[in-house]
Amino acid sequence: AGRRRAGGLSGMASEDIEFVERTLRSWLDAHERACASAGTDPDAAPFVPTTAQAEVAKHLAHRLDLARVVSRDLDAQIASTTDALARIERVTAAAESVRETDERRARFAREGGADRRAALPMGADADAAPSPHAADGRTLARELLA
Repeated sequence: AGRRRAGGLSGMASEDIEFVERTLRSWLDAHERACASAGTDPDAAPFVPTTAQAEVAKHLAHRLDLARVVSRDLDAQIASTTDALARIERVTAAAESVRETDERRARFAREGGADRRAALPMGADADAAPSPHAADGRTLARELLA
């Protein structure tokens, strides 16, 4: 139960996998030591598990199956969370657009149906240099060809 609280199901699954790997590695090391003391090749000598090791192997298989199920469930949870975040982003973007529109409408209403920015002098009225993009690019073309 302590493992569930500390690392959740994913932590438990990865600990189970590490435990199985450590157990199998210890069996392989013990087999290689026994072969070395007997003077035989570990690859040629078959590993014959004891009755206790066979029982542990069944238990390890169950732990690996559980880890596989847990990881499959986590993949589904990740996909579900990703979809939920995408929906939240879409709703947030739509709400932001509505908020911006409402702010523009409120500003328009406060200013008596006119937008102050529309009354600002622009271009030549503000003593600005002519835009190279004015008149469908004719000003820019004139400058380039001059």
